[in-house]
Amino acid sequence: MSTAPTPSPTPWPALASALAQAGLTDTDRAADSTLGGRSFLEQVLGDPALDAVLTRKALASLAAWQAAMHGVDLPAIDEAALQAELDAFAALAHGTHGQAPWTDAQHKGWQRASSALMTSALAQPAVPLHGDFTLARLFGSAQHTGASGFGMPRLGPLTWDLATLLRDARRPLDEAAELDHAIRYWDALRHGGLPLGEPWDSDFGEFWRACEWVAMLRHLGQLGRTLGARQATPAGDTAALLEWGTRVAMRYRPLQPLVSLIEPWTGARLASGFTF
Repeated sequence: MSTAPTPSPTPWPALASALAQAGLTDTDRAADSTLGGRSFLEQVLGDPALDAVLTRKALASLAAWQAAMHGVDLPAIDEAALQAELDAFAALAHGTHGQAPWTDAQHKGWQRASSALMTSALAQPAVPLHGDFTLARLFGSAQHTGASGFGMPRLGPLTWDLATLLRDARRPLDEAAELDHAIRYWDALRHGGLPLGEPWDSDFGEFWRACEWVAMLRHLGQLGRTLGARQATPAGDTAALLEWGTRVAMRYRPLQPLVSLIEPWTGARLASGFTF
């Protein structure tokens, strides 16, 4: 996701100080070649124990960086950029990619669900974000970590970077691991000096719901772009996005209309059952 217009670069001294406080070295600028090589993502594939260690390091560093960047004047991810994610999925409505066109009822359901997602994202406190924070952006080890892509930070929804890291289709996590990482990150934010506001500061359930809804918004954009381009039965990482999408849509009643829109791409019949 990108913003428009392109923001001006944040002054390097502020970024360098924040990265140092987070225990990170910017590999886009570093002369230290030892920080290159394999990314965290490459290292953790097939190694759940190392995945847990490096994901904890990533989120601890992210929380520290966000606290250090608090108060720095940054451009914001605006409503138009968020809407572009939803519009990418809505482009599938016309049935030009191998599926039936949406019915009138599905169009109305989409309007309700997409509006709920947008409202949730905009209601979250705007905090400093990397914008594409995944294990592919980190290098080296938990003790000596390089990071890339921090040169154009923005302000955006509180849970955006967390959702990006935990719901990366290249290395799906089980929900128990997601929750463990999310709780640790939430606790680090609360004790790190970054104002979260209510209800996110005092209620982890609300924080987690906000994260799942932001992840859904992101995934709808990814699905719209990938399904529209492939025009075929999805596989691989797209299958993980579909699985997450159906799980979240079936968990939260306001997102229920999305079930019938995702269902044709899964090849399976989905039963409705809501948690919230």
